[in-house]
Amino acid sequence: MRKYLAKEFEKIEGVKKIIGNPDAFFEGISYDSRRINNGNLFVAVKGETFDGNDFVEKAFESGAIVSIASKEVTPHDGKSLILSECPEKSVQEFAKSVRKKFEGSVIGVVGSVGKTTTKEFASEFLKTSFKTYSNEGNKNNLLGLPETIINGDFESKYWILEMGISKKGEMDELASIAMPDSVIFTSINPVHLEFLDDLKTIYDEKKRVLSHLLRPSFVIFNNDDPFLKKIQEEFNLKCYSYGTSDDSDLKFKILENGEKGVHTQFDYQKHTISIELPFLNSSYLYNFASALLLHLIVGGDISTAKDVAKNIKIPSHRGIIYELQNEITLYDDSYNSNPEAVKSLLYSLKNIKRKKIGVLGEMKELGKESFKYHSLIGDIASSIFSSLLCVGDEPAKVMAESFGRKNRDVLWVKKFEDGIDFIKSKLDEGSFLVVKGSRSIGLDKLVDFLLKEIGKQ
Repeated sequence: MRKYLAKEFEKIEGVKKIIGNPDAFFEGISYDSRRINNGNLFVAVKGETFDGNDFVEKAFESGAIVSIASKEVTPHDGKSLILSECPEKSVQEFAKSVRKKFEGSVIGVVGSVGKTTTKEFASEFLKTSFKTYSNEGNKNNLLGLPETIINGDFESKYWILEMGISKKGEMDELASIAMPDSVIFTSINPVHLEFLDDLKTIYDEKKRVLSHLLRPSFVIFNNDDPFLKKIQEEFNLKCYSYGTSDDSDLKFKILENGEKGVHTQFDYQKHTISIELPFLNSSYLYNFASALLLHLIVGGDISTAKDVAKNIKIPSHRGIIYELQNEITLYDDSYNSNPEAVKSLLYSLKNIKRKKIGVLGEMKELGKESFKYHSLIGDIASSIFSSLLCVGDEPAKVMAESFGRKNRDVLWVKKFEDGIDFIKSKLDEGSFLVVKGSRSIGLDKLVDFLLKEIGKQ
């Protein structure tokens, strides 16, 4: 990890002065004084319920060498305090200066869903030939992205940086920090509609990333997405596509699918390969395909896909299958949820010839369309599940009511704890239990409970 001197902030926008030792150096940054690693830069961010300025002293005591804050505090001997009008903004500006020093290529990952999975798959492909660095977890916002860049591995040939937005204007801010050379687009779906109005607005915001390319190289896009197909017409950039459409540069089709995964064929130029992939939800095929296409564009061999598939790791709570007691299978997709992701999962479950029980969480930030989408999902789910637990507020209730119109067994609860007995009463030997939701609903904790209660000993 690269080391930086406090005085490197002297000319950064918003920095008023440096107090203490200007030659104090730091490596790595933290926004949480409770998670300081020795030698870190502590960034005093103001939140809705806390003020990071109140924890600068604690951060120094915990091992921070440099802190950046908007209130003046006397640093410990040998350490430094950077006084800034807005600490997080100054860190973003500093990250821009750091990014410009990276001589390799930055690949941005942008889209409504599948960014983290695409990033992980792309990293696995590129690592077979090149040193590669990427965001930790889903640190893809205006706090996480600067942290990722400042912590960057400058010996890598590629950085893969995902960028996630939830409101207008954020992509311009993020992309001006990441300054990608190339971009992978995943999809345009109804996510964050509470702040982004409609699908066209989402597309218009996402494509803003292309206005900030540092060294324009190429764009990879989902050819099955009606919005993303427009990119090659709107921008004078080298474009490559993936999807099930015949005119895709990398075309794929499902040969056979089941509860353990999907057998898929990929066609690229004159090459064809079939692979067993451990995905229950077919939407993950798009993430894998985009990563494979990136690998091929930079000179990789299509046969590498089989090796990557064998070693693939599904990110936590994003589609992991667990075998429980009494031959019960638990499918954990409790990290995130939106209408298109749920629909894709439900349709993927049709070939599973077992008793299927569902737990679906409320889908957040859908704005005025929320009830419509929840009603639609409830209706589709009624043809898949014998029983359904809906968790959340009024939209989840609407989903439950829609499901119940087909005379299926359903329960709506605001907290999953109130539905545990319902779920346990529906689980017979050999049942297939699906948990799909967002972390804000807390269904990941339901998964943890079920693994502890009925997981294999």
